[in-house]
Order: sequence, then structure tokens, then C-alpha cells
Amino acid sequence: MGRKSNSRNNGFWFWAARNGWYHTCPTTGTRISLKVKGKENKAQAQQRYCQIQAQGGVPALVAEKAKEAIANVDQLAQAFLDCRKGLACHDIYTSNLRAFRLAFGLLAPSAMTEGQIVGWINGQKKANGEAWSYSQKVGVKKILKAMFSFAASERLVDKSPLRDLKAGQTESRTATFSADQTRVVEKWLATNNPAFLAVFQAMHFYARPGELFKLTAADIQETEVDGEAVLVAILAPEDWKNGQKTGKPRTIYFDTKEMVATVKALVAQYPTGPIFRTTKGKAWTTNSSSHAMEKVRKACNLGDEFCLYTTRHTCFTEALRNNMPTNQLCLAGGTSAAMLDKHYGHLNHEDVIRAMRKKGAA
Repeated sequence: MGRKSNSRNNGFWFWAARNGWYHTCPTTGTRISLKVKGKENKAQAQQRYCQIQAQGGVPALVAEKAKEAIANVDQLAQAFLDCRKGLACHDIYTSNLRAFRLAFGLLAPSAMTEGQIVGWINGQKKANGEAWSYSQKVGVKKILKAMFSFAASERLVDKSPLRDLKAGQTESRTATFSADQTRVVEKWLATNNPAFLAVFQAMHFYARPGELFKLTAADIQETEVDGEAVLVAILAPEDWKNGQKTGKPRTIYFDTKEMVATVKALVAQYPTGPIFRTTKGKAWTTNSSSHAMEKVRKACNLGDEFCLYTTRHTCFTEALRNNMPTNQLCLAGGTSAAMLDKHYGHLNHEDVIRAMRKKGAA
């Protein structure tokens, strides 16, 4: 992912790939440097950010009278695009919003829902009849998320319907990798993208992509369990998804000989900065990993429902079916029992039905 901070929700954040602090313009979506380098200089970055806010921050881009004329999605989209004239993204945003405006242009922005928008994205097809690629879906979703965030910041809607939609999240968690599919993917990556193979294999340890992309050599500790070497990666509370809520560090356990060897090699290769990097030595980002995964899908004949996060989902599914205790799974995955029930509760129902069928056949 390349960004690290628990302060992003407060308006500024650390961009690890550039080793600097940034804030995001809420109306244009532009990333603006605070001109402060180094993660350790958070206090200085916060002071700089507060100075900018005290000077007026970012003024509203839509005049109050103009806001009164924005009654539907089409008008919202036009106002959103007007505020981006002159920016490099303007033409891309215009072309990508065209179909959405045709589909929902007459509806009130406040009437739009996350399910409605995601359902539309997942149902789109190319001119040749093929479904949109995963990258296309994610790209349009990001633009729509920016548009509705703009609407919220300009007080055109109470809140964005896509506010809680995660980056890259366009499909429900239903797909899982079979053992054969995993072997095919790993074999192809070993030849064509060894750097991404390390990420793909590390995902099998209940990690999130963003957590792996943030790991540095300083986060890795070596220990032993039953006489065998195990690597323990520990992220500070501010460096992972739920840390801000729980105040607890995130622990990832690499316990196989192969993964221990891989991580040790990466630590030796990159003693500073992120240890998981592309073949060019750059830090992985959401975009670069999405593009890498799209190549995997095409080469290995996988559907669009397969993404990098599917690996984590597969691990949770197999662990629950193998009756791994919930408390241990929550620790391994950095999650909660409530999340497990929300996304994997159907497995419990399936197990109950299978048990009933066995009993009836006895």
C-alpha cells in the first residue's frame, strides 16, 4: 500500500514509499506534501498540517448558489469534473464517469447506496461482451469514491455511500483458491514474477496486503517453537487496519521453513525500508499489486473474483473448516469474532447441515 499512519483519518498521513508526510485535499483528491520527511517526525508534520488548516485549509470549490442547482447524480458528476479541470486526471475521470451518469444521472445523490453502486460496477461489460477486469472495476470504484467524498466535503450529501468501502473491494468474499490453483499460480510466478510470489506466499499466513507492504527488517523477530525457527513480524498499532481501534500491535507468524527462508533473504536484501518490493526494488502499492494480480489471473485462467485478498480468505475458510479455535484465528488474522461471523458464518451453517445429513444416514 505504501502509506503508514494512524493519522490519515485526521487529515494527514505518512507515505512510506516517499518517506514523507502528506495530506489529501478533500475536494480535489490531490496528495499534497507537508514537506516533512521521516516517519519519526510525525509531530512536526502535525504542526505543519495544523498551520495549513489555521490558514483556511482548502476552501469550498462549489459556490452556495451553485450547490442549490445540484439535484441529481449527473449534476454532481459535472460539478466534480469542473473542479478538476486542468488536472491530469480530468479526461480519465470524464470517460470513466460517462456510463455511470447514464445509468444513475437522474437519481438524487443522497439516494445512492453502496450495494447499488458496487452491483453496477460488478455488472459492467466491455464492448466485446466480456466482464470488466478487476483493475477496471477498482479504478472506477476509486473515481466514484472520490466523487462522493467530494459531495460529502461540499455538504451536498450527509455522508458518502462509499465511505466504508475498502480499496479494491468490489467482489464479495466467496472465491477461494484450490490446492491445484495455488500450485499453478506459484509455478507461474516463480518464473515470471518472483517478487510477487513472495507476497502471494506470505498472504497464506493470514496477512493483509497492506500489512505485508509495510513490514521492515526492524519489525521481524526470530524465535523457536518446538525446536523449529519461526519469524514473528510485529506492526505498531498505528501501522495496521484495526490498531487505531484496539491500540494493540499486529503480529504475523511465519512458521514454515520456506517462508522463514524467504523473509530472512528479504531482510538481508533490504535492511531499511519495506522488505517486500517489486522486481524493480520499489515498494508495493495497491495499484502495482492489482496489476500483478491481473496478469496472474490471465496467465492462470482465473476469474475476476480472484484477487490477492482471496488468499487470506482461503486461509480463513480452511482454518474454520478444520475447526481452528476462533480466539487463535482472531490472533493470527488480526481480526475479531464479529468479523468472522459476518463473513464466514455461512460455513457454520453448512457444517451443521452436513452433520445432520450424516446423522440421518446413520
